Amino acid sequence: MSRRSKRKIKGNRNQVRDNLFISRVPPMKDYSEAIIPPRKMIHFKHNALGVINAAAVSVAKRWHSNSVYRPDPTVSSACSQFATWAAFYSQYRVIQFRYKVTAVNNETLPVAVGVYSGSEDPTTAATIDVCRQPLSRSTLVGSISGMSRTTFRGSYPLTEIYGEANIGEDYAALISANPADIAYFALVCQTSSGSNFSAGVAYELEFDYYVEMFGRNKLA
Repeated sequence: MSRRSKRKIKGNRNQVRDNLFISRVPPMKDYSEAIIPPRKMIHFKHNALGVINAAAVSVAKRWHSNSVYRPDPTVSSACSQFATWAAFYSQYRVIQFRYKVTAVNNETLPVAVGVYSGSEDPTTAATIDVCRQPLSRSTLVGSISGMSRTTFRGSYPLTEIYGEANIGEDYAALISANPADIAYFALVCQTSSGSNFSAGVAYELEFDYYVEMFGRNKLA
């Protein structure tokens, strides 16, 4: 047998082997759902530091407890990492909200300090009375020369505010907006002397949002 014939037979054998290998390779699967599932629970955080102070007997600082698009209504910014996930999904809903707030009295007299959670805007009636509601609490904090610090911690599902029946498919927001029915969290302060604040109350807060993202966007 000539060398040319041997090379031809060997080449045919290689071709048959390659064809058998290709035929055994399974078809490519769609891994898009493994990479970006249709729905995903994500933990977002929001932190803030500041002072509540005004020429008034009582004052409140509010945040949104069901919006990761704009936690602070006075600041045009979302929670950290929200924009990254918003590229993959079109809607979100906050399932659970957790907070830790430390308040320090800078006044020379005791101050009533409380936290509020609910569906009504607490700044429209910013007295310590709003902290008598469910999911809210308050305490009297000593002067700057004494025990002038207090910490509030809490956690609740949004069903505690809106009810189990109202947290369904329609209870959601686009990734570029707040929910239509906004929920509020507020730090409320009131002087015990009846005179206006002069130095105010310093605060540090930590928010944890447990959010369901859905309405998956297809990758371009």
